[in-house]
Amino acid sequence: MWNWVARRMGVKLIRTLISFGRYEAAKKLLQQLIAKDNRDYNAWLLLGWCNAQQQAFEKALAAYDHALQVKPDLAYAHAEMGCVLARLSRYKEGAEYLQRAMRIQPGFRKKLSYAYAMGVCTARLDRLSESLACFETACNLDPSSGSAFLEMGWVLLHLERYEEAEITLRKAIALCPDNAFAHQCLGLALVELERFGEAEPVLRRAVVLDPKDGISRFNFGRVLTELGRLGDAVPELEEAARLDPIENGTYAGLWLAQSGLRNWEEALRAAEMLASRVPGNADPLAFRAIALVELGRLDEAEAAIRQSMDISPNSQSAHEALAQLHLKRSEFEEVAQIANSGKVPAGSAVELLKMIADEHLRAHRLDLASQQVDSLRQLDEEESRKLAERIASASAPQN
Repeated sequence: MWNWVARRMGVKLIRTLISFGRYEAAKKLLQQLIAKDNRDYNAWLLLGWCNAQQQAFEKALAAYDHALQVKPDLAYAHAEMGCVLARLSRYKEGAEYLQRAMRIQPGFRKKLSYAYAMGVCTARLDRLSESLACFETACNLDPSSGSAFLEMGWVLLHLERYEEAEITLRKAIALCPDNAFAHQCLGLALVELERFGEAEPVLRRAVVLDPKDGISRFNFGRVLTELGRLGDAVPELEEAARLDPIENGTYAGLWLAQSGLRNWEEALRAAEMLASRVPGNADPLAFRAIALVELGRLDEAEAAIRQSMDISPNSQSAHEALAQLHLKRSEFEEVAQIANSGKVPAGSAVELLKMIADEHLRAHRLDLASQQVDSLRQLDEEESRKLAERIASASAPQN
């Protein structure tokens, strides 16, 4: 009788110590209880909790395991084991323990810490629909949890539900205004919605909050490129490449910005860096060819185009490069064939046909320039109309 009373008083004291964060004192008392009764699963459970709070995760796992050896259906031990495994990035095991806990005790699905941990595990395992349901539960249970809204926004972003991701991530930022990753995710959602002007200050803030994050720098440079601010984009992309040299997209971004600025030596360098990193990809070779054409190194460009087409005969980038090469060589019929073949994007085809027309107009070959009007009409009526007006103006008698 007195042993039972003493034990109950001891557990009450231990819980009080834990509530005040005095984990070492609580652990000493728990170890005394375990020394008296090694099958005291509640003592093992509390010992695991104390170790977890002190981030002694391996010790916490060992304590929870002891509790489960004594009482295999102890839902709390399964759930807490799952939470610790999630923090150790052992997501598959974490999800299994949490699922077991929720089968034993279905009410755990509505417990904040368990719903959140399950959301993290399933998100990292690419089980995004499951994860979304867990984070929705977590956000409903605690509308002030910025981390839950951030995780839910990340999942929505990966599910390509960009409008919902934007709303959720704005809530996350309202709760955690200095979280760089939240700004990065919101910026990406806005990029996918093609709202580049709104994305720019969000991604700028992400860079300010975490200047050493290469992905934020890359996305910021990408948005500046989309906004036509190429001179501003280049240093951001160069810094992104320095911070995260394995991110291939950065070199593609650098090629795009440098080519837009007509810095062809720098564009060539970016294309060659990209080609060295993805040797089986046709596009970097085509990018290299375009830069070589602009630098007047036509034989090298032709060889690069052949290499690109050997990898991917239908590569749009390679056909664009080939068209540029023909244009440089004044082989206008070949350029027109490519533009009208559907082998390049419609926007590129329009530009190629306009360039052919410009060359003919400069040489006052109005009949040849007129041939491009009908071709343009199939792609862009407004550009076709403008070209027809230019030809008519050039045909008019000069006073």
